[in-house]
Amino acid sequence: MQRGGDAASPGPKKGEPVRTRPKRRPDPHPDTATRAARGIRERVLHFTPSWFAVTMGTGVIATLVNLLPWSATHSGFRWVALVYLLADIVIFLLFTAAFLTRYILFPQVLPLTIKHPQKSMFLGTFPMGMIVIISNIAQLGTVEFGLGHSYAMAASVLWWIATVISLMTAVGVPFMVTTYQSHSFSSTTAALLLPIVPPITVAAVGAVIAEALMDVYPTYAFTIVIVSYLVLGVGLPLALLILVLYFQRLLLFKQPPREVIISVFLPLGPAGQGGEALLHLGLVAYRLFPTISALPSSEASSVGNQLTYAGASQLGFPVGQALFAAGLLGALMLWAFGMWWMALGIMTVVRETRRGKLTFNMGWWGATFPLGSLAICTGRLALVLSSLALKIVYTILVIITLLVWFTVAIPTLKGFIDGSLLSRKAAPCIADLPLEPLKRRSAEEEDEWSEEEDVDESGSGSADLSTSEEATSRQGQSESADKPTTMTGTGVEDEKRSALVGGEVEVSKQEKGHDAKGPGPGPAMGELED
Repeated sequence: MQRGGDAASPGPKKGEPVRTRPKRRPDPHPDTATRAARGIRERVLHFTPSWFAVTMGTGVIATLVNLLPWSATHSGFRWVALVYLLADIVIFLLFTAAFLTRYILFPQVLPLTIKHPQKSMFLGTFPMGMIVIISNIAQLGTVEFGLGHSYAMAASVLWWIATVISLMTAVGVPFMVTTYQSHSFSSTTAALLLPIVPPITVAAVGAVIAEALMDVYPTYAFTIVIVSYLVLGVGLPLALLILVLYFQRLLLFKQPPREVIISVFLPLGPAGQGGEALLHLGLVAYRLFPTISALPSSEASSVGNQLTYAGASQLGFPVGQALFAAGLLGALMLWAFGMWWMALGIMTVVRETRRGKLTFNMGWWGATFPLGSLAICTGRLALVLSSLALKIVYTILVIITLLVWFTVAIPTLKGFIDGSLLSRKAAPCIADLPLEPLKRRSAEEEDEWSEEEDVDESGSGSADLSTSEEATSRQGQSESADKPTTMTGTGVEDEKRSALVGGEVEVSKQEKGHDAKGPGPGPAMGELED
């Protein structure tokens, strides 16, 4: 019998080859959280709403490329926009399937996500990703490629659905923030804007759809314009209130932590989308309202000495002109406001980069859509004002947004394939889940894998020797440390339980005649809910 860290059997005789435990197959993902995410079921479990930021950033590229104000290249760039749109649709459908499957297979995750102070903010990325696709369908299908108004009509149906979902997030998430969640002023980030921005984006896309339909269905386009103004009134003032709160947080507690430093670009979203919505809705009203006022009134009734007309017959050119002027003024102010936030964000990120390399995470997608939103507002102003300077600025912003997209898309694709971005670290809201079924299944798969490795390495059914240090190391990673660890030698199995004494494992064995193999220690079982 040998004690302490010695081997459980006498050393090999002179000239006899040393038998060691076969090495496990090299793990391409050595990180513990990555191994925990292995398998489709585990990846679905760790799929968080923040992944829809990918659809937002990809869809906005299609919009930017199509809006480039250079007529010589427009016919070619619209095909590039179509490629991005099709890719965005595929990504959105894939993510939606994973998103719904997650809450069907693991219904306990839903309340945890809603009550989580960070993950719940990203629920707003789902309707925004959907809205961007709707905008591109209407713009490319009906306006650019001239495939008929059916594309714009289909987009309008989806737009109503997205409007309802956007209002649900704009009301529901702030309600959870003010009732069930715990927040501190020092930890406040611009992510509070994420559930508020969808109504602003809905208003901007409503202008796109109304513009595509107003020549054929003016009354329907008029309804979309009115609803767009209403939802803009929900999102834009709330976003400005949150920006005041966020700026106060920056004054008192300085810049955000390195992990969320890219969130400094999020204020560009409401500024850009708000300016685009005001300007584009005003432009549509300027053209649509005279048509609406010329339509025959459906009803007329006499109330006292006053004649009241139903509908929008009193809306005409003066009202449309006023809305256009107000939209232009608001867009200019919000554009300048967004440029200030962009300058602040660039200086903050440059300063942090000089202090050390930033580690990629999914939060980096928070720079793509806001930059694209401010660029869209710039492009719309350039078209309305026929400004060459703004056209050049818009082109520069498009190039910057494309570079940022490639910077975040490549590591995201790698992380999605190898599972490193679908780990427990990416979904901390599941830490309280009962994951015992997943653990037991993972343990069985790990044991089967170990047996196959041993048989392939030794060429027989006998197991190689394992040192007590290896057993201790593996057992320390297992939640089943209270079970006896079986060591096998060249005799009949006759083992006693191992006990920790002074940090060492005492293992006693008796060796008999023939080889026998005992079960090895199980895999790390606490990886999914550390």
